[in-house]
Amino acid sequence: MLLLVLAVILPANCVWSQPPNFTEEEAAYQQALQYIEQHRKNNVTITVSDLAGRPLRNANVSYMQTSHDFVFGVFGNGWGIPNEDDAAGWRLYCDLVTKINATIVMTTWYFWAYTEPERGKFVWYSADMQFQRIWNHCPASRFIIVFANLNQEREQTPGWVGINRLNNETFFAEFKQDLYDYVSHVVKKYASRVDYWVTEAELNLNTAMAFLWRNITKGIEIDLIEAHAIRDADPDARILLMPGYITKGGEPAHEFAKRFLALDVNIDGFSIETYPDDYGGAYKHTPIFYKQVINELQALGKPVFIMETGYPSQPCVPCDEKGGWIPWSRDEPTQAAWVKYMTGISYGTEGVIGITYYPVDILDPSGAVQAFTNFGLLTRQGRAKQAYWTCLEQIQMFTTSGSETTDAQGRLSFRGFAGNYVITVTTAYGQKSETHIHVQQLSNSTYAEQQDFSITLAPQPIINSTSAITSRTTTASSQAVQIATAAIDVRPAILLGAIAVVGIAAAVSLAIQRKRRKR
Repeated sequence: MLLLVLAVILPANCVWSQPPNFTEEEAAYQQALQYIEQHRKNNVTITVSDLAGRPLRNANVSYMQTSHDFVFGVFGNGWGIPNEDDAAGWRLYCDLVTKINATIVMTTWYFWAYTEPERGKFVWYSADMQFQRIWNHCPASRFIIVFANLNQEREQTPGWVGINRLNNETFFAEFKQDLYDYVSHVVKKYASRVDYWVTEAELNLNTAMAFLWRNITKGIEIDLIEAHAIRDADPDARILLMPGYITKGGEPAHEFAKRFLALDVNIDGFSIETYPDDYGGAYKHTPIFYKQVINELQALGKPVFIMETGYPSQPCVPCDEKGGWIPWSRDEPTQAAWVKYMTGISYGTEGVIGITYYPVDILDPSGAVQAFTNFGLLTRQGRAKQAYWTCLEQIQMFTTSGSETTDAQGRLSFRGFAGNYVITVTTAYGQKSETHIHVQQLSNSTYAEQQDFSITLAPQPIINSTSAITSRTTTASSQAVQIATAAIDVRPAILLGAIAVVGIAAAVSLAIQRKRRKR
């Protein structure tokens, strides 16, 4: 019987009731759960047999999902991570990363300025430390890198680039070559740890485009250069275009994306970012609103990653001064409801491939991003908010694990969410095998699709009392995988021992008879 990890033990102060005014979201959430059941899961059958093809009944098979095809992510640099001395915060941060199999988003703020202080001279210490800080606390973390270098105010580009001269075509041509070289070096340096690469952020905005004198064509060229550099440096890279912030200012994201795709560049999807309201904009952005944006981008034939979103757990004075920009209350129960609906509705929407949250309240002494200070799932003092437990609970609802026993045909079946699994088989006589499988999500709404995996346990000759020869062979045919794992079979040893005992007994009996004859 399928055992889903559905329960998370919540502290007493994290129990909360559903805030009002989420009626539309609740209906969409229930609809999303139906989609998830049909599309994000697959039927899996495991068959366990011996080398002769005989089924092994009563073998215990445990299955544990270790990652999701859908990307559940958190940020890993900038203001949104724990302070170095915040042991409680890091413990909660890494616990979340581990339990939701999170991919960590890293933005390249300041990277270029520090990694290439002179043209062609690369110094990686500062960039390495950005990653090492995460690895020190959360080993084996995987990453998404967002290129976010082009901002004069933060001096993210090296001085020698001369970013304020990009309206000059000669300088712009040089800049594109410099940018290509820089991105190529970054990709080659970190490709083994990165799952997705995201092109330059927010180039559709008037403010972000200021250094290009609001020339949207130049912005598209910059994203094009970065996409080519990533693909050339790593042909297997997965690349997302960030067509921009969903806003009434600048070029609409889907129009930016459409113009970009017209250049016939090879990318794997789009990433978008937006918040409950565009700081006094015309739209009250809700979890339902994302469907409209996603539909516009999906019409271009690419999946969508919701790279950055969130909801505040406290009032925001600068935001309120702009006209009451958020449609609901600003408190922890409402923030938790937002996380529930954003997670479930996104996972339950066709063509969405991931969603990312700020893990920790932003600490920004400059006050430049005050509007985002309370968007984290954790407080700056290392306390888990209600939204933290909600995020953990929601994603564990969408994670499969269990343990069952094979039937008379050596089979068991379960229905699991798409992703990677560890399968551990233990036979009745103690033989153990561990292997990895990948469960694919369904391509349509039927339940007919099926993945079959055969695990064959093959005994090997005994080398000595403490070692055995181990071999593993894997063959694949369509969606069927056969894995052979060698182990010691104790039955030959028992038989040899029995023969030896009989032989010794016979020898002793013969010796006694000879002694009696002598007498």
